[in-house]
Parts: sequence; C-alpha cells; structure tokens
Amino acid sequence: MIKREPRRCAWPPKRQNLHEFFFLSTIRWVTLIPIVFLTLVIFILGAFRYYLIVKEMKASVPFVDVFRHLMIARFLNKLLPQSGIIYRAHAFKKENDMSYGSFLASFIAFVWLELVLTILVATIIVAVYQPGLSANNIPMLPLLLVFSFFLLAITFLSRILPVDAENSGEAVSTLGYSKRLFFRLISQIGCFFELARTPRLLLTGGLIIIINTALSVLKMFFLFQLIGVTAKISELSLFVATNTTLNMLVLTPGNLGIIEGLFGFLSGAIGIGAAQGVTVALILRAVTFLILAVLSGLLLFLKNIKISSSMLKKIDEKSRAK
Repeated sequence: MIKREPRRCAWPPKRQNLHEFFFLSTIRWVTLIPIVFLTLVIFILGAFRYYLIVKEMKASVPFVDVFRHLMIARFLNKLLPQSGIIYRAHAFKKENDMSYGSFLASFIAFVWLELVLTILVATIIVAVYQPGLSANNIPMLPLLLVFSFFLLAITFLSRILPVDAENSGEAVSTLGYSKRLFFRLISQIGCFFELARTPRLLLTGGLIIIINTALSVLKMFFLFQLIGVTAKISELSLFVATNTTLNMLVLTPGNLGIIEGLFGFLSGAIGIGAAQGVTVALILRAVTFLILAVLSGLLLFLKNIKISSSMLKKIDEKSRAK
C-alpha cells in the first residue's frame, strides 16, 4: 500500500510572491481627499454636459434630474451590466416624458463624443511627451493613431452616409447583407451624433470633455501617488483612455476583473509593475463605488422628501378648500 504524503497548506505565500505587494504598507491614505474631490467634479461636469445635450433636444429636464438619473445609472452598472442604461431610459420616460428614441439619441451623442475626444487627447499627450512609449516592446503611439483614425473615420462617414443606407442608391443596395448592415450602422451613428455636431454643443461639450480628461489624468496621478508610484503624464493618459474605452461597454458588473486585468497588464508592460496597476484599479473601483452609492442614496432620499412635501401640500390645499 502506497502511503500518501500529507497535503501541505500553501499558506503563507512564498516570500518571492509577497515582495511585489510590499508597497501596500506605504499607502498614503490622505491622498484619497483629492481623489474623491476630483471624482465629484468629473461627475458634475459630465452630468452638465448631458444636460446640455438634453436641452438641445428641447426636452424640459432639470439638471437635478439629469444628475440623479446619471448617478443612479452608473451605480446600477456596478451591480448589473447594462442595468444603468435600462434604468436611465425608464427614468427619463417616466419622470421627464422623454421618448426612448430621444434617450437613445442623447445617450449615443453623449458617449461617442467622449470616446473620440478622450482618445484624441491621450494620443496628443503621448505624441508630445513620450512618442517612444511602448508596452512589451509594442509602440503605443501607432496604436493610438490607428484607433483615433478609426473613430474619426466612423464619425466622418456618419456625416455623409444617408440614414437609410440600405435603400439609398444602387451602389449601396447591391452590396451584401453584412456590408449593408455595416453602412446602416454607420449612418445611424450619424443620425444620433447629429446632436453633438451642433456648433454650440460641440464647442461646450468638447471643452467639458477636455477638462474632464485633464482632471481624470490628474486623478490617475493621485491614485498612483497613493501607492508611492510617480507615473509619467503619457502613461497616465493611457490608463485614462483605457478606462474610458472600457466604460463604453459594460460586460461584467462594473467590468469587474476586466479593468483590473487590463490595468495590471498595461502597468506591467510599461514597467510600473502589474501589482501596482491592479491595486490602482481596485482603489479606483472602491472609491467610485462608494461615492456613487452615497450620491444615489442621498439623491433618492431628497427626491422622496420632495414628493412627500408636495403630497402634503396638495392634501393641505384640499382640506382648506373644503
């Protein structure tokens, strides 16, 4: 009979695995103050930009409602993928009488312009400050230029293609199904992006996005400073661009695991350290989640107080009328 060796517990981990996380003992918690402040400012500016888009659609929606819908939607996305979009569409429809079509147009105009300008700003920063930046010997600037060109190409195509691309001319109608579907998708982006192309909204919205991108880079700087790492502005812009791109499509609750994995990979590839990148992503997630939870609860509480006071006022008016 063969005797089995007793199974040994793998705890504690080997020292060579622990040394990568020794920086956690030097975390500067006071740095959370500017991180929280910058997050709030970014949220407020983003909500104001969405308010301008809704206002451009001639919809009568107060800024307070826009801010509440956005914060609660973002919080729900941290719990269940795409639930925030469903909530936002329902909330605008129920509370502000905005059709689902109008919401979809405003939503795409909102996220598309942010994605395009954020990637462009990141590309410019890398080109100016560190054009030779690479990750695992892969140059980042050419990748950013290709991505920027792709986004701009879709944007310009959306301006010249008709909405009904499938039935608009012999050249398009003779294409295969997949190609017609692609042309139709591009033309629909143009239809929805029409909102963001109005000169006044493009100027103000673009300026807000550029400011928010700069604030996001500054926030990323403080996040790395929190764990004792001083990253270059070009590297910080890469993390901001990655985070913005991932926020466009939520695959898991708050893209849990996806953001951490990409931050760790990117951070390790550019020489900062994979453990540091994962830690920054986790801290960013925790701070954002807590802020959204507090804001959502507070905004719902204030809304209920307003509804209650309005109902009491109506009851009082009816009693006086009798």
